[in-house]
Amino acid sequence: MCRRAADAPLQNLCRYLWGKPCPYQAKFSIIYQKCSLKNKGFTQMNKKYFINYLILLLPSIIIGGLLAYSGDVTDGLKIGFLSLLGNAFIALFHKKRSKIYLVLAILWYALFLLHSMTLSATWLLYNSKINAYFIVQSIANTSLNEATEYFTHSLPYLGVASAIFVGLGMLSYFLFTKIYNRDCPLVQKNQKSTWILPIIIGLLCVTAWAIKPIRAVSPPIFWRNYVKSIQQFKAQLVEHKNWQHNWTQYAQPNISKLPNFQEKQTIILIISESLTSYNLHSCGYPRHTNPNMFAVQNELTIFCNAYSGYPSTLGAVKSILTDVPAAQPEYVPTKSILADAKSAGFKTFWLSNQDDSYIASLFGAFTDQAIYNNKRSGRSSFAKDEELFPLVKNALADNAPKKLIVVHLIGSHPNYSARYTDKFKLFPTQDNAQEQPVQAQLAQINASSWTKNLRDEYDNSVAYQDWVFNNIFTMLKQDKAESRGLIFLSDHGNEVGHVKDFAGHSPTTQAGYRIPVVLWHNQLALPKGANQDKAIDATQLDDNLRFMIGLQDKTNTAFVPWWADNYQFPSNAKFPYWENL
Repeated sequence: MCRRAADAPLQNLCRYLWGKPCPYQAKFSIIYQKCSLKNKGFTQMNKKYFINYLILLLPSIIIGGLLAYSGDVTDGLKIGFLSLLGNAFIALFHKKRSKIYLVLAILWYALFLLHSMTLSATWLLYNSKINAYFIVQSIANTSLNEATEYFTHSLPYLGVASAIFVGLGMLSYFLFTKIYNRDCPLVQKNQKSTWILPIIIGLLCVTAWAIKPIRAVSPPIFWRNYVKSIQQFKAQLVEHKNWQHNWTQYAQPNISKLPNFQEKQTIILIISESLTSYNLHSCGYPRHTNPNMFAVQNELTIFCNAYSGYPSTLGAVKSILTDVPAAQPEYVPTKSILADAKSAGFKTFWLSNQDDSYIASLFGAFTDQAIYNNKRSGRSSFAKDEELFPLVKNALADNAPKKLIVVHLIGSHPNYSARYTDKFKLFPTQDNAQEQPVQAQLAQINASSWTKNLRDEYDNSVAYQDWVFNNIFTMLKQDKAESRGLIFLSDHGNEVGHVKDFAGHSPTTQAGYRIPVVLWHNQLALPKGANQDKAIDATQLDDNLRFMIGLQDKTNTAFVPWWADNYQFPSNAKFPYWENL
């Protein structure tokens, strides 16, 4: 009967295909029966172990899923995988039949659940990571009385969270003592399929704990580092306030107004991120990555051969806003363009799409108005630079007669694909004139498909930055101030398959330092167009911005602006920086 039942579908199939019974029907029937029996056994195994494995995975699913649902999918996955180690206690509980291992497992999961709930709370309440600048700043500056008031105010939320925490703990205990079947072995020697899930769980767990960035999210390591970061931030605040005081003290006697100083002016400084001029069409790149800037470059001054003094954000931003020289990261800044502008009566704004506590406490905290749009740092951020447009518009509408507006973009910071919206997925194009030179250059360095894909994503992010620049530039041109100026530059560059099969921050290649500098002013006589040859030092941004504002530093009488015919790149024993690390 079983044989005939197995043969029936096979006979029908053969007659449909060949119009006669299959000559190999007998052999196929035997194979069919064996597969059916195996499938039946597999189904029985599934029914037998499904509930046990579901109970095993449920704590990790809840722990990781809570944080992922609250707003941080990446860290939710990390914590979920790390918590899988609790299954080792469950395995011992299964084998030894001692509830002490069950208690240890529940305590393990309770630790991770409390960790996940705490991290989730800041996402649910503030839509932000717990280590975002404004949260770290608040904790560092909170007194015991303020902390007590905050917790008193939050008692209803804490009550709900405690009830959920206790409820989940009781549920876990109930599931493992009443539902979990300890008589069913986790694996069977004669059933290889029963080894698949334990092996997958084990590999995920071991891999998560082996990778340092993932391991850093585990409760003991995370909170140890978090407490340390609060302590460092407090020390940082004291140091930065001392520096800021010195900047102010320097500016008052040493900064004076030039004859062309205007009492009604608006200056915008746009600091982009990780943008190398090698990938700007205005600077000779085949792909049309900056069509907006290219269309108005007869109004702009574009220096393609500018060099940042540092290949990473912290050193680069310090060097362009203070007197920190190139390739001297330990230098203590004694003056800053922000203090110079404030001494001349400017209202200063810091509008940022980056979450960097050091830069925020050093520069943002020193300005008259600082707003931080981004609640995540670095590669984990998905906030788009266009979200700053309303902030720029509001700053321009401020009734202060003199305004210096610093706009800090996330630009082309890796992860490149997170830096632009879908409509800027432009590359690769179907235009051979654009694509062939790019592909030939990538082939010359034997770029991997991974790097080629990152080059496409990087160029998309450059096109998006071009659009962001154009929007802010248009807003500035519509401003009513008598004197209006703009400087756009990147903090540093990026290597994206230019000379090696690599994409990211690069202290050892020229693309890690080579950046564009773009100038515009409605009154200054600046040379127009793109200059692809003249080398300029981006660390002199503070001197050039001071001159654009109409100020001078009495201690720097030999200053020559970038656009002057007699400007020369300053001699520096460490330049080229990428060859003299």
